[in-house]
Amino acid sequence: MSSDGFREHPLFVLKQYRGKGVSKDLLQYVINIKWVKQLRRFVLFTEDAQTLYSRYGFTSLSDPKKYMEIVQYNMYRKPIISK
Repeated sequence: MSSDGFREHPLFVLKQYRGKGVSKDLLQYVINIKWVKQLRRFVLFTEDAQTLYSRYGFTSLSDPKKYMEIVQYNMYRKPIISK
């Protein structure tokens, strides 16, 4: 955990498994973890499943002006160059 208390735990469902209930099962599992229940804020990013996640209590950002980002598209598709 960083000094500001921020943790990032990227989770995703591969495209071939989407629409089969995997996201629902995964989210149900995660939100029931004891330390997750104690979080002050739980942020989720989704391209197209806002309706699904709203069923679990997620809402739009409370103050979007506070959030900023640096996006590196296709970062994980770049070859790893070692020196």
